[in-house]
Amino acid sequence: MTRIICNLFTTDWESKLDPHEMAVKDGVPVVLLAGLQRLSRLAGVQYQEIELTTPSDTMVQAVYSATFIVDDELVRFTGAADCNSKNTKGVFATYPTAIAESRAEARCLRKALGIRTLSAEEIGFREGIESLETKPFHKADKQLIVAIENLCSSREIGVARVLEAVIEDQTRAASIFELSELTVLEAQKAMSWLNEQKPVVSTKDARDARKAELKAKQENV
Repeated sequence: MTRIICNLFTTDWESKLDPHEMAVKDGVPVVLLAGLQRLSRLAGVQYQEIELTTPSDTMVQAVYSATFIVDDELVRFTGAADCNSKNTKGVFATYPTAIAESRAEARCLRKALGIRTLSAEEIGFREGIESLETKPFHKADKQLIVAIENLCSSREIGVARVLEAVIEDQTRAASIFELSELTVLEAQKAMSWLNEQKPVVSTKDARDARKAELKAKQENV
């Protein structure tokens, strides 16, 4: 059987995630570890290693590495994470080794695949996550819309431009005028698109930053 391996560095891996491999955590889109694992296999992962340490009775630290072949050369990526009583709650705290390993693996594979969206494991494991598999076309919740509005404001981008960028169905695009009408998937696309746009620095902010820079130089003279 022939196995097709996609180039690690030239493939848009984020676009290859299936809807059920995404989720929403507190109104923010996240990627699930299962999706990262599937993509890493498509990218031809060769070796995977995990190192675990227990610096205290309440903490487990994990360092996960994955090695790929790119243009006949081995390329290694590493991700580190920990699990302790301060960053893990409820029943999940009962399995600190598994939690630390999953977080480190997700972080490592995100780096390797160039995926900017945080993983569910990194921002609180799987507590309170609502899968997009069952509600991909429901309206996005208020928290997510507020986050999009804040990004629009910081980048001075109007609603019409965002809608044009994320809604592919032209018939639907002609009937949507507000961000609140976006579905969860469309809102996710809007967040990704806006994050790629550069924030706008106002003239006043730029002037204040310059003054602070000059003042700091004078104080160091």
